[in-house]
Amino acid sequence: MQTNGTTKQLDQAITRLGEAWVQFSQRFAADIKREGISIPGSQTYLLFLLSRRGPLRMSDIADRLGVTLSGCTAVVDRAVEEGWVERKRDSADRRVVRIRIAP
Repeated sequence: MQTNGTTKQLDQAITRLGEAWVQFSQRFAADIKREGISIPGSQTYLLFLLSRRGPLRMSDIADRLGVTLSGCTAVVDRAVEEGWVERKRDSADRRVVRIRIAP
């Protein structure tokens, strides 16, 4: 059971994490813009996620983005259209499609 002190510390840590995320997002967007690339935030995070985790299933991406599977499909579809990511069948289980950064 959490005490009031622990709950307060957790709330403060979550607040700091949120602030750090906003600062990171703003800096990253500015860096991308300087390079002359126009990419929406959701797709930016998708690319970041894939660069760190490697190819992922749609359900894993949806969980990490905090969106529904249909919302994830929309984000991935746009990234595929732009040529940033691609769908690839899993060699071990052809029913599974993984999303990976395009070469």
